[in-house]
Amino acid sequence: MTRIFDLLKGYCPEIEMRMRPQLDSAIRGSIVRGQLPQVWHFITEQETASFTVDRNGNAKALEGNIGSPDVIVEWDHEYLLSVLRSRTLEGIPPGEGPKVTTHTMRGRIGYSMIRKYLRFP
Repeated sequence: MTRIFDLLKGYCPEIEMRMRPQLDSAIRGSIVRGQLPQVWHFITEQETASFTVDRNGNAKALEGNIGSPDVIVEWDHEYLLSVLRSRTLEGIPPGEGPKVTTHTMRGRIGYSMIRKYLRFP
């Protein structure tokens, strides 16, 4: 059985690779670093996993709820698996988007940037 945790773990190298050039830029780096660290919780009826990015752009997936979340994504397990695997909403019925709660301004900004990447509504 595929787990949300395993798919999030697979995102870590890619997120780190995308973060490094931004953090290395003097002006852009200070703006991006100001939005870090971030903690996201992904909650389904079968599993809970967390995804973190620290101030240096290091990404980590963890099982369970770790730390105070900037963003919580709650969704049907199969739908979240599908979107994390395919990075598309294809096959997701209309009106079946995730419930996303942002708890911090950092989280709100981070979600607005990442949602396009994940193809979330």
